[in-house]
Amino acid sequence: MEPLKYRGEDLDIYREIRREVRNMRIATAIFFAVAYVLLAKDTRYFYVPILLGAIFLLVHILEFKSPWIPVISSLLLNISVVLNTGIQRSPFMFLFFLPVVSHGIEREPTWALRIAIIDTFFLVALEIYSAVIGDAFGIAYISSIIVLMYWLSRILVKTQGSLLSYAIDMEKKAHIDPLTGLYNRRALEKCADTMISRRVPFTLVMCDLDGFKRYNDTYGHQAGDIALREFAGILRSSVRSTDISFRYGGDEFVIILPGELTNVEFLYERIKDKLKKRLKDVDVSFGLAIFPRDGNSLDRILAIADNSLYERKRSLNNKIK
Repeated sequence: MEPLKYRGEDLDIYREIRREVRNMRIATAIFFAVAYVLLAKDTRYFYVPILLGAIFLLVHILEFKSPWIPVISSLLLNISVVLNTGIQRSPFMFLFFLPVVSHGIEREPTWALRIAIIDTFFLVALEIYSAVIGDAFGIAYISSIIVLMYWLSRILVKTQGSLLSYAIDMEKKAHIDPLTGLYNRRALEKCADTMISRRVPFTLVMCDLDGFKRYNDTYGHQAGDIALREFAGILRSSVRSTDISFRYGGDEFVIILPGELTNVEFLYERIKDKLKKRLKDVDVSFGLAIFPRDGNSLDRILAIADNSLYERKRSLNNKIK
């Protein structure tokens, strides 16, 4: 079971990016509409890009669910502007870059490549037209646009891929305890809150290393760190693949086991036996709490497990006396 699946903050950032990109496309269309009007006001089909521009704005304001609708509206608008302002010599040819960049950022990197390929079909047709009429400038101009658009899409794909890998790596590191390699308290909170919100029953086991302070004082903090790493290894080798181990803090550890397990003595004994073989002068105590039986929040579950742990300690001390 993977505790790192809920990324509400990431979703908020993603929505904000989409909003900013959409606003950029709308602003660009409005500003360049002025330049288009000044340049093409006397052309025969002056009204066509104006009509397509209005459709383009409407599409972005209404926010259709299909990702292809804004792509197609952008493509039709750009083609109409280019055909009405000089065809192969149009000063608005660079507008084909904008959907490549904006949709590549808004959605995912592969969209940059998809749109670049779609635009290339139209640009190649213009290039063939330039060759037929013998316009060397048009051929060179369009070729440069195609090459730049291709490399721009490739760079965007690679850059976003690298950023995504880095973000995933940072996300994982933010949830890993650097000393033991187990998940940390932040990961525990995410995992438990997720299971609680989905009403997935689980058993929480709290582990506390008895005599660890004395062990630190006797052998030193470096030996204490080694002991914590050793205990983390014991937890990994003792739990099932569906169970998750966390370092809660200091010498406290937590295990989450899916399902309502009222008796986990077999797990306690397994961990205790391995600990005796690997570490001297250190023992471990356990506390148990179950969701939803013992509470409907992580704080409540942890409090019950903590109380259970100290009750077991007190009971053990009384037996020794």
